[in-house]
Amino acid sequence: MVRRNELQAYIAELLNVSQYDDYTVNGLQVEGRDEINRIATGVSPSQRMFAAADRKKADAIFLHHGIFWKRGTPHPFVLTGILKSRVAQLIKSDVNLFAYHLPLDGDSNFGNNALIARAIGLAGLKIIPETGSRYPLIAIGSLPDSMPFENFCKHVDAALGTKGTMLKLTTKPVQTVAIVTGAGSDCWFDAASNCADILITGEIGESNVREAEEAGVHLYAGGHYNTEKWGVRALGEHLAEKFNLEAHFIDIPNPI
Repeated sequence: MVRRNELQAYIAELLNVSQYDDYTVNGLQVEGRDEINRIATGVSPSQRMFAAADRKKADAIFLHHGIFWKRGTPHPFVLTGILKSRVAQLIKSDVNLFAYHLPLDGDSNFGNNALIARAIGLAGLKIIPETGSRYPLIAIGSLPDSMPFENFCKHVDAALGTKGTMLKLTTKPVQTVAIVTGAGSDCWFDAASNCADILITGEIGESNVREAEEAGVHLYAGGHYNTEKWGVRALGEHLAEKFNLEAHFIDIPNPI
């Protein structure tokens, strides 16, 4: 068992949350019961997610995408519609909702980018800021030997358990790899600047395809959801071990 405030303080230090000026609220978003014995983890909020956590009798839910955002929400200061229904569901269950966005992208131990880099066998891993930012978000590493583009993409498919979108945009093989999960295809410039042969991301913006092509960088998209379930799942496993909690990763697949 762990108390809510103790758990929040521990994660804040573990993920160095204070270094990120994020556009969401990182940490506790909805307060529930004080004592936490069981936790549920997942990628994004939904009534399906919250109902599944309730069936597991979770005292706290940890998400990568929370429900409160500083921008990108139609009406960020009102509690109506879908948002009202979701909050009501959480309050009725007296469950805590935590969310960690950029900290679970950039962290070198629990970040989505670093975990995928290790899963595909990259060496010499470094986490660097994207252009114009001070936050470490982009994972850069290299394979022991270069691989043909098609072979490398099959290798990534196997690691992610998916069938990714593969865009062969140059003739060169793949050895140095950049990873920015989620909607990260606009980081083609950072990939090229760091001599990466390919950028792995979740989803690809239309305009970024020609830009990456002209910069000489292949693109691979494994799905926003598929590339961002790694961090929150690993965090849940760590918290379970650290505080002797029961943890459940709730997988609600999303092809996007």
